[in-house]
Amino acid sequence: FHHKHSPKYPSGSFNVVRATDLINIASRLTVLILDVYPLGSAEGLGQNPNHHFHLQYLTELNLRTADKHDDVIDEVAEFLKLLVLPSLTKLALELVPEFGVDSLIVRSGCNISEFTVDGSRIFTTVDRFAQEDDTPDQLLLYWLDFMPNLQSLSMHDVEISLYYMGMFTLTKD
Repeated sequence: FHHKHSPKYPSGSFNVVRATDLINIASRLTVLILDVYPLGSAEGLGQNPNHHFHLQYLTELNLRTADKHDDVIDEVAEFLKLLVLPSLTKLALELVPEFGVDSLIVRSGCNISEFTVDGSRIFTTVDRFAQEDDTPDQLLLYWLDFMPNLQSLSMHDVEISLYYMGMFTLTKD
C-alpha cells in the first residue's frame, strides 16, 4: 500500500483515515506496520464512541509517526482508541502518554509478550508528560504492569533513571 501525501515519506506512510480504510478492507490482517503522518485533524474518526475495529487475527502492531509532527500524536491516540485486538502479542510504538497502551490492552483482553518502545519523541513531548504528571520512565513502568506475560522488551532512545531501573525484576525460570 502506498500513497503520495507525506512530504517526508512519499511511498510508505498513511494518515489515520487511510489506516482505517485499510482495516475495513483487510479485517483478517495478522501483522500491521504503519508509518503514520499527520492528517491535520482526527475529527470524525472517533465520532461514534461505540464503534471499534475488531481485528481478531492481528498478532503484531507496529506504529510509527513518520513525520514527527505534534499533530499526529492526537490522531494516532484517537486511532488506537478504536482498536480491539484480542490476539495481539507484539506491540511497537512510541512512548507518548496519549497512546493509552493500558486501555488498548484492557479493551482487547490481549497478552503482550514482545514490546518495543521508541523514546525518540520524549524531548519533543515534554509538555505532554508534564500535563499527565508522569515522567517517561513512570509511564513505561505503568504500561509494563499491563503486560504480565512479557518475554521481550526493546527500548530505543529511552532513558530509565536508576531509581526506576531498580523496579525491573528479572527472574529465571
